[in-house]
Parts: sequence; C-alpha cells; structure tokens
Amino acid sequence: MALLDAIYANDAEHTAWKEDQAKPEADREGLARVDLYDQSILTVIHAIVDETGEQVFTVDDYDRFAAIDYDVIKNIWVAVTMHSRRDPEALKKNSGKTRTGGSSSGSRSRSAKP
Repeated sequence: MALLDAIYANDAEHTAWKEDQAKPEADREGLARVDLYDQSILTVIHAIVDETGEQVFTVDDYDRFAAIDYDVIKNIWVAVTMHSRRDPEALKKNSGKTRTGGSSSGSRSRSAKP
C-alpha cells in the first residue's frame, strides 16, 4: 500500500505544480517543481526489506536511488518483478534443506556415485 500511496501523493503534487504553472505569473502560488517519480525506482525502494519484512528505505531516499546508474535499478527491478511473480507455495516446497552435493532439488547429479 505504501507504494501506491507514494505514487498517488507524487501525482497529486505534480498536478498541483502543473496547474500552478498554467496560471498567469502574478496569480501563481510559487509551488516548487515536482517531477513524476520513476515507477521502477519506487518499486525497488519499496521492495527492499529487512529480515522481519520492514522496509529499509522510504520515498525520502528517492533522490539517492535516482543517482544510481539506471541499468542497476533496471536489473534490480527485473529481479524484484520476477521474484514477486513466483508461486509462494512452490517456493516453500523448494526451500527445504538441501542434500550435500549442492543440488537444492535433492536429486543426485549424474556424476554422483550411488
């Protein structure tokens, strides 16, 4: 919900600024310019949580994330998007303890000796 709240608040502030700019200069309120947030950056900010599920960053950190190379943001966004589309039940089923030998599926490799 915090992600949607941030998007709606930013949109409202941007719209208010645009409407203020459309007024004759003498009638303007002098609102500071507000650009629309990049959805990818917002998604990344809201997707990063600690081990208890609490958000590590907030919208206040937006400018810090905007300064990061966009390819990095894009790669994180893609990973977040792919992870969020996974089936939670399948993740639970496949996250059990692994056997020695490195395969998380529990199956033995072809090179494993019986």
